[in-house]
Amino acid sequence: MITNIRTLRELVLKTNYYKKLTTNQKDILLKRNNLIQIEHGLNLIKNIGFEKLEKEHNFSYANKEIIKELF
Repeated sequence: MITNIRTLRELVLKTNYYKKLTTNQKDILLKRNNLIQIEHGLNLIKNIGFEKLEKEHNFSYANKEIIKELF
């Protein structure tokens, strides 16, 4: 579990998916509330797996890609 939003932000900045986004998309992705959703997704993946996460939870496409890369 990632305990710090700053640490998660640094990890997101290093992903390949993030580097391909436009400036506006990058700004939205790095908002605090969005980072909390990504952290929640990472915790869910550890418990239920990515396939079940995709079926049962409604994460945005960008968040799914970031979660997939970070996991």
